[in-house]
Amino acid sequence: MSEDVWVNRGDSTDGVYYPRPAWWPAAVPRINAHVGGYESLLVREIWIEDTYRVRPEMIRGGTVIDLGANVGVFALLAAHHGARRVIACEPNLDNYRRLVENIALNPSLAGCVEPLNVAVHAFTGTVCMDGAWGAARVTDEGEDVRCVSLADLIAERGEVAFLKVDVEGSEFAIFDAATVEITARCRHIAMELHATDAATRDRLVAKIRRTHRVEVVGSLAGGSLYATRHGT
Repeated sequence: MSEDVWVNRGDSTDGVYYPRPAWWPAAVPRINAHVGGYESLLVREIWIEDTYRVRPEMIRGGTVIDLGANVGVFALLAAHHGARRVIACEPNLDNYRRLVENIALNPSLAGCVEPLNVAVHAFTGTVCMDGAWGAARVTDEGEDVRCVSLADLIAERGEVAFLKVDVEGSEFAIFDAATVEITARCRHIAMELHATDAATRDRLVAKIRRTHRVEVVGSLAGGSLYATRHGT
């Protein structure tokens, strides 16, 4: 197989092929495809459509934090691009198991990816979560899941080269609770924004703009935020 083509390997009978993006530095990682799974959708969005706009020069030799790591598609991309350490946080147990499986498929990258079966929220403790796969979110009722604040997650990890956030609406609570000093420790931030009201979104954007140049794409129904720290 040419290194310019990626094949979705696993228990699916049909491979899914994609061209290797021209800006990638080397052959791609492996992701296991499950029958009925959605790994190929994540690969297309994150690897091919470049949802998070990450480049090797942004993260090479640095620490990357992946909030909502799901099955590891972004975490393995970050490791592939030369991150020294990738902290991959995924609260859903089924996703977490697939995350660990996909890390094991890539022995050359496994040493720098640290999977954590934990949610990230406004505080450290426990939250209720409901939903499966990519739709698991914090709710008033559901399964108790261990959670950690962004401040506690970052506290012992120094400078963060890249913070990726896809947490099904919890981004607003996370950044409401995070101090400007915590936000400023992240050189680059790429975040999926979920549906909310204008005041809530504006508050999040205003906080990040205190320390970063910010671009927001989309509407109040959903979109993305990209931020680069001033002076970077």
